[in-house]
Amino acid sequence: MAIDKGYSREAYKRILRLGGEKFFFENVVVSGKENLSSERQRIYLANHLSHMDYALIWLLSHRDGFKMPVIAAGKNLDLRLFRMIGFDFGRLGGEFIDRELLSNGNGSFSDRRDVYRRFRNIVSGGEDLLVFPEGGRNYHAEEGVMNSFYEGILRAALSGADVDRTDLVLLAFDYDRKVEDGFLDKIERHRKDKNWRYYFWDAAAYASHFAGRQFCDRGDAYVSVGSPRKIGEIFPARAGMEQRVGAVRDYSVGGIRELYEGIRKC
Repeated sequence: MAIDKGYSREAYKRILRLGGEKFFFENVVVSGKENLSSERQRIYLANHLSHMDYALIWLLSHRDGFKMPVIAAGKNLDLRLFRMIGFDFGRLGGEFIDRELLSNGNGSFSDRRDVYRRFRNIVSGGEDLLVFPEGGRNYHAEEGVMNSFYEGILRAALSGADVDRTDLVLLAFDYDRKVEDGFLDKIERHRKDKNWRYYFWDAAAYASHFAGRQFCDRGDAYVSVGSPRKIGEIFPARAGMEQRVGAVRDYSVGGIRELYEGIRKC
């Protein structure tokens, strides 16, 4: 789904009326902000700790004026409730996929082909793309980030990219207090089934965060942005797809971990 720029601007104005980034956190601290602006096409790869990862990129794109990427997002964010309150994630930049179906190997060939084609066309059509290759939120960040890496969306993106005209940019997210803190164990318990309890505990986490924002220190959110690198420089010129995906995976896992570990908290 194409990003609806007019709809996105109106949604951002609503957030500004609520206090902007202060509605969510005390501060949003960005390292390497200069790496967000470019005339060249981008593929962003990032670790994934919270649903707020999506929101931070969207907020920063409006606040700092860089091009909003299409985001490979789980279909659990495609909820009627969000659309009813004026935050249709599809129109704000989300391209929905069923991660569980694909990662468990249960998807049909046509399912996989459809996902591959959609993301290949997004990149070949000139859109920037943000991918969370861990495949979902990391519920145990204390054990490390980027301990899993799903290659499907990256493979599709690389097949659609002009690797000499497209940059890879790595991102790392971290939080003093994730919005989901205190509820992650309950959310994780139902993550595979995605039943009503999964959505209930997610909603409870956010309701609790917003209800207590006047009384509790919400902490800061952190985004660390790596230096852009031309994708074609990461692997040999005549590399096949397997070699390309492997080289980008190895470069990204190490780079994102380094960015994450280097985030300095106040």
